[in-house]
Amino acid sequence: MKQVLLALGLLLLTMVVYYWAGNRFVPKKGELLVSTGKEILFEAPEDILVDTEKEIKLKAKHEKGKIVSFLINLSYKPDEIKILSAEINREVFNSGVEVQIDENLGKIMLRGRYEGEKEMLINEEIKLAIIKIKGIKKGETTVLVEKTPMIEVWDGEKITEESFELLDFKLKFL
Repeated sequence: MKQVLLALGLLLLTMVVYYWAGNRFVPKKGELLVSTGKEILFEAPEDILVDTEKEIKLKAKHEKGKIVSFLINLSYKPDEIKILSAEINREVFNSGVEVQIDENLGKIMLRGRYEGEKEMLINEEIKLAIIKIKGIKKGETTVLVEKTPMIEVWDGEKITEESFELLDFKLKFL
């Protein structure tokens, strides 16, 4: 009997430790799990009505440098979502601005570059672009990252290409 209770106790302890370890590093709703000072974020409404125009904000932050250029390639399912437009933040990125939307293949390319005195830039979270969308049908769809985003950062002395992680994100249409 003691052996059965001991085995049951160990099983219960194992389950508690597994649950604790599995949920310890999961971010709460609305929070991001950040491991580095470099991040690209999508700000999108949680639930979007079909045939309603909404904006998705694409933002970036680098803790130790100032973002001077970016190139981001995304893909989506053109039968589930319509990209109405995409606009680069021209307050920051004043040169080499390019937006390409291929509705047939479901691809978006966003590019921007800052030309000027780099001391004027901020190294806080900045808006890269705004993408205007409209849902075509009800359900969930995912916007995928085609390639690793190319981001150039000025650290006060030189410009280097940094590796930023951008995860695929889901949109839900009601």
